[in-house]
This record gives sequence, C-alpha cells and structure tokens, in this order.
Amino acid sequence: MKSTQGKSRCYGCYKLAGGLLIYAAIWLYVYKQGGFGDSRGGTFYIITMGAPGALALSGLLELMTGRPFNELADSWDALAPWKRGVYGTIIVAAAAVLIFGGLLLVGWLTHV
Repeated sequence: MKSTQGKSRCYGCYKLAGGLLIYAAIWLYVYKQGGFGDSRGGTFYIITMGAPGALALSGLLELMTGRPFNELADSWDALAPWKRGVYGTIIVAAAAVLIFGGLLLVGWLTHV
C-alpha cells in the first residue's frame, strides 16, 4: 500500500499530465484555426486555456510537495500574516520574472 505522500504525488502527476494534454489540445486547435487574433475569438481561447493550465499547476504543486492541494492551502492559511505577505511578494516577483522572461524569449525567437 502506498503512503499518503506517494498517493498525492501520483495523483498530482495525473493532474499535471491531464492538464497539459488538454492545454496542448486547445493550443493545437487554436494554432490550426489561425492563432489568437481577436477576429477569431482570441480572448475566448486564452480564457479557455486557463482552466487546464490551473489544473496542471495544481498537479505540479502536488507532485513537488507530496501533499494534496487543500492541505497546502491550509498550511498557507496557518502562516503568520507577515510571512504570507513576504512569501506572497516573493512568489509574485518570481512569477513576473518568469512571465516577462518568457515573453522576451518568444519575442526573440520569433524575430530571429
């Protein structure tokens, strides 16, 4: 019998794989339709890709930590308010660096 941590990692792996597969399927569909231009419902496609992206990210968290997502949320809520503020700021800053880095990379790759 698997441990709770092992079950959570396995479940997280399934969520990550499922979310990425759905995300890739939507991406392929949009690509075959001609891209994300506003004339083809680009905003709707981007919003639609959010749900499988969130599923994949929650699966990634479960896979990395070995704990179910709701337990992680409870642990976050149990932190002191000042720690949540500091950690939240660090997470937002890291996310901004990743997003802007990705945008710069895409811009560089498409203009080469």
